[in-house]
Amino acid sequence: MSFKASPRQPIINYQLSIVSDILIIGGGAAGCFAAVALSELGSGHNITVVERLSRTLAKLRLTGGGRCNITHATIDPRQLPTIYPRGHRQMKYLLQQFSTRDAMDWWERHGVPLVTQADGCVFPRSQSAEQVAATLERLMQRHGVRVMTQQAVKRIQPIDNKYKITTTSHTLTADVVIIAVGGQPRAQGLQMLDGLDIKRIDPVPSLYALKIAGSTKDSLGLVAQTSSSVKPNSNYSLSTDETSVPQVPRDGRALSTLSGIVLDSVRLQLAGTRYAITDTLLLTHRGISGPATLRLTSMAARWLAEKQYRATINIAWLGSADTALAERELSRMMQSARAMMLRNAHPPAIPSRLWSLLLQRVGVNPERRWADITPKERNKLTNVLTADTYQVIGRSATGDEFVTAGGIALPALNTQTMEARQHPQLYCIGEATDIDAICGGYNLQAAWSTAMAAARNISKTI
Repeated sequence: MSFKASPRQPIINYQLSIVSDILIIGGGAAGCFAAVALSELGSGHNITVVERLSRTLAKLRLTGGGRCNITHATIDPRQLPTIYPRGHRQMKYLLQQFSTRDAMDWWERHGVPLVTQADGCVFPRSQSAEQVAATLERLMQRHGVRVMTQQAVKRIQPIDNKYKITTTSHTLTADVVIIAVGGQPRAQGLQMLDGLDIKRIDPVPSLYALKIAGSTKDSLGLVAQTSSSVKPNSNYSLSTDETSVPQVPRDGRALSTLSGIVLDSVRLQLAGTRYAITDTLLLTHRGISGPATLRLTSMAARWLAEKQYRATINIAWLGSADTALAERELSRMMQSARAMMLRNAHPPAIPSRLWSLLLQRVGVNPERRWADITPKERNKLTNVLTADTYQVIGRSATGDEFVTAGGIALPALNTQTMEARQHPQLYCIGEATDIDAICGGYNLQAAWSTAMAAARNISKTI
């Protein structure tokens, strides 16, 4: 058991029983931001932050690869359902109260200059998540916020218009409680609420890469047995009889040999569902990742969990499942590259190594000239470009998920203030609630907006 204090302050040995006006459970982005916002709103009350880990803001320090994607420059309200698969209606109101522009102004006003990338993602100019975390810690110290670390909260009890909070080794009493424990990988993470009538939704992972059937080890043997055409400009010969061309099985064994290839616009769809997204795709040695995959798994988080991460996925390599578009592209190639062999000329959107693999997958001879492809071969190419089918066999293991879907159910809260409907002066903010988003700074914006909504309401009511 330890208590966190500023480097310039001695560690204080608190008594077993602690009284605080406002108690914040969780020393992550939302909790620490709420502590600073409350202090700056002039509440004049003492504030305590209780954190389960040995230091505050541990997760924030890792976000954005250690760069911290603080927010997104602009959010089109019409796009909220795709940005926030869960909580988009609530975020529409919350963003009106504390927008992305408000968040950017807040951080720059507090000494964190920002830069906006071409894709709209906003980072500290220093490209350092540590600067963001240190700024919050410095502001909490300045305002006298008390921080207790290595204190897991076991129970919250309403008693005589106050709340009794039992931690690992302390009992605390507070007039106001803010739950900001972040996304919990397991339902047990919110067991502290068991004595309260607050509905929770079991958490499931969100934002993860997908494993495709087949392994890298298997793929190396497969390629050696079939041909070396997955490598550009390779030297081998095949009969001009298309029936003699080896066909790659419809799994990811050969796909995994293309690890590292990035395609700017690819459409992914979970077969038999409406879950589809078009975005940048990254091929990995285990399957697929990148923005397209992360956005798809965010949208379909619960569906994939119910299916135990087993599904069929269709990949449209040209960014559209429209066969007419693929046919036009093939017609263009047949005109512009008619004298060239298929292995030497390919649609501009398809990298040469991927094109070689797609030819293998449908059994089309790469030595054939574009002018000589048959209607049957053209149909095969159209199909593989618009609906290349793979089997998903799991999600890539990344340890504890950075984002989870689930948490405190939004109907249990007044989402204009983030106060629990059945428990006055009990607030829930950030990823502890059933609000989560795709990559791009949107999850941190939800942390800032929900924390500010709670802080403003608390400052008016106590």
